[in-house]
Amino acid sequence: MPHRPLRTLLMLAAAALLIGPTVRSAHAGPGLPTGLPTHELDWGWAPLELGSDIRVAPLVVVGPLPELEQVGFLGEELEGTAAQLRSLRSGQIAAVTESFSDALPGALASALPAGWNGHFSDARIPASTRTQLAAGLDGRRSLASALRGAVDRLPGEVVLFQWISDIEAQPLGATTAPGTTLRAADRLVYVDEHTDPVLAEATVGLALVAADGEVFLRYEDRYSFVITGSNTSQRAGRDLARRLVDDLHPLLDEPTVATAFGP
Repeated sequence: MPHRPLRTLLMLAAAALLIGPTVRSAHAGPGLPTGLPTHELDWGWAPLELGSDIRVAPLVVVGPLPELEQVGFLGEELEGTAAQLRSLRSGQIAAVTESFSDALPGALASALPAGWNGHFSDARIPASTRTQLAAGLDGRRSLASALRGAVDRLPGEVVLFQWISDIEAQPLGATTAPGTTLRAADRLVYVDEHTDPVLAEATVGLALVAADGEVFLRYEDRYSFVITGSNTSQRAGRDLARRLVDDLHPLLDEPTVATAFGP
């Protein structure tokens, strides 16, 4: 990757923004720093002058989707409509990934500098490339090299990669007495067998990579969300995309963006 002059103050500011949210997360991803580096990093600078053609790679889901247990607060096996609702909630957790992927390009486009007049379009990637990206995301290989290898096979000036990993979910009805109102993922939810809210969390991230392999931006963090009768999969997925992009606003407003690579 070509190196550009280091601008110390900007580098420190951007590094703090890049590292900060990951430090707050209880489960930092393998491809990002988890605190102040103990070794010298290879810093590269890329001006945020995105091309007009951004291709959106399909979402990569790393790890199994959770299957919710069919048990109630006292450990009893759910039956009838309660069991059917619990099965429905399992499907809704899985559907959040598709809703997030559909919403992310629009959320990102709205946050890019006003002078950017490009467009997003879908890109297909081979199954082998998806496998390599998954290996980079779960720590079996370098994420930076996986992103560079993937972009070589895709058209466009810039590629948007997106991922969701380590999805966990817990039916609140299995841990909370029926008739309880509580706050979960910044929402008030009422728990009984007819509402059966589910609290979930996942690591969500994206990367913008130029056609020559230069990484403009790479970011991920851990987010929680809740599925209820009113907060559907579609709403939860759109909210995940919005929250991820909101956290990126300080970086997108900078004239340059830093990304760090380990040894």
